[in-house]
Amino acid sequence: MVHTFTRQQLFDLVWSAPTRTVAKQLGLSDVGLAKACRHADLLLPPRGYWAKLAAGKRVHMPPLPPRAPGMSDRIVLGRNRWDWGPPPVDLTTLEPPEPNFAETLDELATRLRERIGTIRRTRDLQTAHPRVVKLLEFDEQRRTRQHTTPYATSDPPVFNTPFEQRRLRFVSSLCRALDRVGVTVAMEGREARTLTARVADYSVGFTVDAAGKHGRDTRLHCHVMALCGGAEPIASWADSDSQRIETQVIDIAIAIVVHGERVCRASAEHYRAYVIKRKEELVAEERRQEAERQRLERERLKRLEEARIGRLLAQARALQQAQEIRAYVAAVQTRPSTDHAMTAVELQQWIDWSLQQADRLDPVINGSFRHVHHDE
Repeated sequence: MVHTFTRQQLFDLVWSAPTRTVAKQLGLSDVGLAKACRHADLLLPPRGYWAKLAAGKRVHMPPLPPRAPGMSDRIVLGRNRWDWGPPPVDLTTLEPPEPNFAETLDELATRLRERIGTIRRTRDLQTAHPRVVKLLEFDEQRRTRQHTTPYATSDPPVFNTPFEQRRLRFVSSLCRALDRVGVTVAMEGREARTLTARVADYSVGFTVDAAGKHGRDTRLHCHVMALCGGAEPIASWADSDSQRIETQVIDIAIAIVVHGERVCRASAEHYRAYVIKRKEELVAEERRQEAERQRLERERLKRLEEARIGRLLAQARALQQAQEIRAYVAAVQTRPSTDHAMTAVELQQWIDWSLQQADRLDPVINGSFRHVHHDE
């Protein structure tokens, strides 16, 4: 079963009972619940907390930890790991509270700047960020293969030129700045020109490359791209005549994190609007189905009533036929006997048979009038 909580709701829940008890109530494992809490930066009661509480000892419940930039306030538990997109919405789904953010994006940027502090520029690739060192190790393997094989290789070293080494030094400094705020960077491809920063629950892509793809323009630039792959970057930095891009490392790191938070906030507002709209659609669909059900019921009752009237008219015709038969028999009985073709016994047999047919047709005698209102 899928459960949706805000960070505050889940925090209050895991501090209301032991983790194993809460997990059992939610149909989860205690390991899975603890993992979800760690992902949301929610503290769990320490070992011995519940024993102290049961013994009447004084215990301390900490306040809700602040939400990290880019971290969703909505936590979904119990979903299949292959499920994609938001959880299904039905009429029982609670409307998410209106997003309320304690600080503006400008205030967040100021706080991030204080948290990052001063970043020492990477001047020696031997002491670069571990992810950059890993790139250099792969490049050294390419260089070794190039020197040990007599044939031309299709995978030559990438970071031989002064520009590429400068680019790696810049990437190293940027990764270190992002490390200060808990943001990891993934590097795509052998050249690592496209990078992805994981800002809590959201990924922000950015590129670090030469400003000019052709010619001798080796100015370094950095583009931060829209989350959904827009054609144009949302922010750009580049070398200028008066300033090198290395002096803007902290500004770029802050912009990446702020964009992740911006997307997080937009996602929260979008999800709330989606739930409200979806529930309105479900209510409208339920009303449509109810109107259709009532229409079909009216048509069914109309068909039943028409069928009852038809049976009533058929019974009236049957009664009339029975009465005509009886009148016909009475006329035969009162007619003078001038026909010597039938004996008295044969005549009586005909009369008895005819009256039996009249009784069989008569709805009053056979009781079929009682079934006029039956639905079949």
